[in-house]
Amino acid sequence: MIPATERDGWRGRVQGFVHDEKAYLMGGVAGHAGLFGTAADVAALTECYLGPLHARECSLLPEPLVREAITEQGGDPVLRRGLGWALKTSDENSCGRLMDDSSFGHTGFVGTCVWADPVRDVQGVLLTNAVYFGRDDDMRDLRSRFYEAMIGDLC
Repeated sequence: MIPATERDGWRGRVQGFVHDEKAYLMGGVAGHAGLFGTAADVAALTECYLGPLHARECSLLPEPLVREAITEQGGDPVLRRGLGWALKTSDENSCGRLMDDSSFGHTGFVGTCVWADPVRDVQGVLLTNAVYFGRDDDMRDLRSRFYEAMIGDLC
């Protein structure tokens, strides 16, 4: 089964191919269109960033590269970025208020999100399809509540 992603005025019902318009025009595959996978696969990738910080082996990434990837690279205190990751700011983030300030994550256009807290050694993957009913819903509040509930339950 391949669920429909959304209906749009240009292509009708988007089902079985990428919904991102730019990626669609490029043949369906484009680096900017994000990561596609199951929650378990996204968690396994994120574990490759958490594991080396806690003496767990990951054959993909050595610890120095992990530390560089989750270190501020841009110098912008409002929009903090590592290498491929958003970094928690003092402002409200999609990871909520309870994750440690060293947390890193990534959000997707359709509401998906992954955040990891290296101090607590926990991560959470939220897979959603927020565009199914249109593109007007703001996922920020749902994401924050999800991660605050996760940290509240686990820690």
